[in-house]
Amino acid sequence: MSNQLPSLGKDMEELKRTSRILEIVLIIASAPRRYRRKHLADRFAVSERMITKDLDVVKHGLKLRLERTTEGYYFAETPNLPALQYNLAEALALLITVQAAQQISGIGGPELTLAMTRLEALFPVEFAPLLHQLRKPLPMTVQREH
Repeated sequence: MSNQLPSLGKDMEELKRTSRILEIVLIIASAPRRYRRKHLADRFAVSERMITKDLDVVKHGLKLRLERTTEGYYFAETPNLPALQYNLAEALALLITVQAAQQISGIGGPELTLAMTRLEALFPVEFAPLLHQLRKPLPMTVQREH
């Protein structure tokens, strides 16, 4: 059992780094030329050197055209993603997940709102009253607040 603990720590660090890299892509795409390396390092509480390594992954691993100005980083272009089709169960699962994510602070609000609007547009008009109910914030409970 003790052999698994070092592996678990390493796996957790890799997961944190992966999450950080994806969030870096999200914030640069959402706010071009707003974040410099120091801003990113401060935001994620890591060194500027680590941010440089993360940005290398974005440029070379993800092959995104990341550029830099004195104001901050931006993408010269981003890939267009293909349109997806969902069956009813998949679309409902995604919609409920997005709605739940909106209740968590720190998760990109405008992006989630846009995702929710796009997902809602997939459903027949008869679903509108139920989907409208999903937009209402959930009541705060002691367990949910934690």
